[in-house]
Amino acid sequence: MAAPFSSDFRARVPAAYRRGMSTKQIADVFGVCPAWARRVKQRHREHGERLVDKTPHGHWKTTTLVPALDAGGVRCSTTVDGAVDADVFESFVEQVLAPTLSPGNVVVLDNLSGHKRERRRIPPDRA
Repeated sequence: MAAPFSSDFRARVPAAYRRGMSTKQIADVFGVCPAWARRVKQRHREHGERLVDKTPHGHWKTTTLVPALDAGGVRCSTTVDGAVDADVFESFVEQVLAPTLSPGNVVVLDNLSGHKRERRRIPPDRA
């Protein structure tokens, strides 16, 4: 685990907030994660003290939730280690979503680049 930031550094972040800098600006200027900068701001606002915390310095794993919603709520979902690309999305549609669909169901997609492949219809034998 990474060492905590110095007391001097932890004092400069809330001072930057008091000067009117945004979370994104603080993250860019100090080279920290925006989530960490928000926690420092929140802790300072609530308790008037610095947050003592360890940081991973950008070495974390991303997990993506891919859900399918209908009028009743979540129809089905899956999680993926990493980001969703066209191959991952197509696998989700074929292996997870398609078995839950009935004839006449309509699937609406947003503008994620993974949704923009030419194959737009689910083959009848998979629905």
